Amino acid sequence: MNEKKQNIIVVPCGTNEKGELSPVYKEILDFILSIRENINFVLLAPGNELGGGETEDAITEKYLISQGFNPAKIIRPKNKKEKYLDTSDNAQELNHAIKEHRIQIEGEFILISHLIQLPRAKREFINAG
Repeated sequence: MNEKKQNIIVVPCGTNEKGELSPVYKEILDFILSIRENINFVLLAPGNELGGGETEDAITEKYLISQGFNPAKIIRPKNKKEKYLDTSDNAQELNHAIKEHRIQIEGEFILISHLIQLPRAKREFINAG
């Protein structure tokens, strides 16, 4: 059976002030790694720097790559705002990066976020396009 490839949108929400992944967030990323054959792209929404000198999305990208995920399948905006990024900023910055690089994304989308912010994240990502 030929399964549809999926695109995973990750709103980073699981690093601490030392730049470490929380156990729950690591499990989520490990799940993504376990289904890598069925993934077109992992789209990392920009995150904040909570301490440790790296942003949440940079930490996430490094972890995925260190575990063998293909870096060509990771989309991560490089341009960062100089302020705290909220969920709306996450969606707008990621959408801007996709359009700027003219990336054609086909297939289904799965949004991964902290449970408490998931309804807001879904709304913001739909609004951003």
